[in-house]
Amino acid sequence: MRIVVIILLVFFVSISSLAADKGIAIGQSQESRLDNNSPNRDGVAYETWLFIGKAGDLVTIEMSSQMFDSLIKLSDANGKLIAVDDNGGFGYNSRIVGRLPKDGKYIIEATTVWQVRGGSYSLSITSGETPLKTGEEKLKEDLAYYEQCLVETKDPTWASELHTGRLSVLSEVRADKQALEAAELAVVLADQSGDKFALARAYLAITNRLLRDEEYRGTIKYFEKVIEIQRELKNRNGEASTLSALADAYLSSNNYLEAKIYHLKALEVYKELKDRHSEGFALFGLAQSHRLERDPKQAIPYYEQAIAIAKEVNNFSGGGYALFGLADCYRSLEQFDQMFSTYDLALKASQTAKDYKLQGIVLAAIADTYRSQNKFDKAIPYYEQNLIARREAKDLRGQAYTLNALAVCERNLKKFDSATKRYEQMLAICKETKDRRGESIALLGLGLGYKALSQTQQLITAYEQALVVVREIKDRRGEYTALTGLGSAYTTLNQPNRALPYLEQALAMNQENPEKAVSLALLEILANASFVNGQYDVAANYCEKVLSMKQEAKDKVGEANTLLLRAAISAKRGDLDKVAGSYEQAQAIFSELKNPVGVYSCHYGLAKLASQRGDSKTAQSQYENAVGIIENNGQPELENTLGLVTPLQVYEAYLEMLVTQQQLPTALAISERIRVFQFRGSLQKTLSNKEDKTVTDFFKPFSAISLNEILQTSQRLNATILAY
Repeated sequence: MRIVVIILLVFFVSISSLAADKGIAIGQSQESRLDNNSPNRDGVAYETWLFIGKAGDLVTIEMSSQMFDSLIKLSDANGKLIAVDDNGGFGYNSRIVGRLPKDGKYIIEATTVWQVRGGSYSLSITSGETPLKTGEEKLKEDLAYYEQCLVETKDPTWASELHTGRLSVLSEVRADKQALEAAELAVVLADQSGDKFALARAYLAITNRLLRDEEYRGTIKYFEKVIEIQRELKNRNGEASTLSALADAYLSSNNYLEAKIYHLKALEVYKELKDRHSEGFALFGLAQSHRLERDPKQAIPYYEQAIAIAKEVNNFSGGGYALFGLADCYRSLEQFDQMFSTYDLALKASQTAKDYKLQGIVLAAIADTYRSQNKFDKAIPYYEQNLIARREAKDLRGQAYTLNALAVCERNLKKFDSATKRYEQMLAICKETKDRRGESIALLGLGLGYKALSQTQQLITAYEQALVVVREIKDRRGEYTALTGLGSAYTTLNQPNRALPYLEQALAMNQENPEKAVSLALLEILANASFVNGQYDVAANYCEKVLSMKQEAKDKVGEANTLLLRAAISAKRGDLDKVAGSYEQAQAIFSELKNPVGVYSCHYGLAKLASQRGDSKTAQSQYENAVGIIENNGQPELENTLGLVTPLQVYEAYLEMLVTQQQLPTALAISERIRVFQFRGSLQKTLSNKEDKTVTDFFKPFSAISLNEILQTSQRLNATILAY
């Protein structure tokens, strides 16, 4: 019987010393049968097998039956349980994989989860870890067996159990219609025969099918029917197990109150039966219910009791899971010192148990905590250890998750090369596992990485592939991200005709669920792309929307830059008054912000406008104002914003106007300024490329001299030469 729980917990139990019925050796496979002549506990038949092993031997113990739900227990010669498994194999079969702790004799108990009329089974021990048989051939083989037996039998009870087996196989291959028919036949035949156990088996097979699709309401109904049957049969073990399963179904459906009620009922029965193994499981379930209900203070005592039982029976794996839950409670209570120390204990328990799955979970939790605190450099080592653990556990989906987390951390630390490689690895895994959502995350992440690395063509390829996937899985947010990414990329490549269709689709999507920050960024891209594409009326419309949103947000820098864009658009539309007004408003804001580049760029724009209108006096005044700001501020750092210009652009435009107007003395002075300006730029470039420290140190002071100081020195030098 398979039970859905939030975190799988396996507690080991101590059992009394057993005398083995039969012998088996490593490398052998044996056939046997459980029936009315077999030893039994509470009506549950079992057989014991003895084998000899050496410390460190890696063995795989498998028990399989087509007639009942198998269960195997491995203990040492003193009866101290080492491991137990129900459905670790294919379907209802059992499988234990592990290293033997010491030299000597070992006992395997081959049994079943529920009371059975009887049936054959096979038991094998192999050296090393054998591949799990879960392939299509095994399914066909089992289905053929059940159907052949159905042809031969006239016993309604046996027919019911055969249909129950068919239901399990058909559920595995998702033949849902046939599985439903098998379920109905199993119930009807069991009911006709009056065999309550067969009826319980049929109901449990149905719950397994429903749990697969998370149909918890139906699952709960059938578990309740099984509990009634177990009580009628006075099967306390079966009743307690089903109570636990019912509690887990409620827990999975977020009904925490009912989950707690049924875990408490199961706990009472387990205490009565003195089943410490299952008692610990019930305590863990109670703790989980309280924690997931966001009541960590109530959860802590139950976790502590579960941990105590795990220590008592030397169950490192079970104790590790309980410690993990306890640490999460401390995290919720913001008791971070206790949280980290408890995580460390859980990590040690997982390492001792060689439980790579648990180890990965704990490492991920520690890393996630650091990441949530923006301590990305501390998170990365834990994610890297987690990745190793996931690989040891052959957990491909877990590896993909961890690679994504590593990429996010590295992206935040601006390690874009490394982040991009992580996304490439994640993409390969998700393709292998056919995880389309994972593929979309990896492709969108690659797009961000390529953008940071200015690899525009690779960015486009990634976003184009992402767009196909997100549309297939109906991920609207992912689709929006891909569309805006493609639009931005083509805008960067000055291909507005290719950018605009993507951007317009993204804008239409955003209007379905408007987000101001998203809308603003998108409208800005659309305004620029439309302008570059020569769609000036469209660009003007977008620009006004952006300007209004910037003003509403009181974003002064954004408002000023948008006014520069509006000036450029208005010039193309021939609206010269709006050009002048836009520059004047932008200039006032840049002055308030003490942004010299913005101020002289506005003077430059107004000078060009005055020249266009034939007002040479105003044009010259505006150029002089721009030149004055440049000479008083050196060479300010220029932002990559439409409308901002370089000092050299100002000088060259002013010189062109002066030459046209035959103002030669002033033109000569401006020409001298251009020459000096170019000299200083060349000097700074030389310094930045110099490898010889002596030369660099000699020239460095000169690069810091202001433009006016250079001009004054040049004029004195010219005067001296003329006097001579």
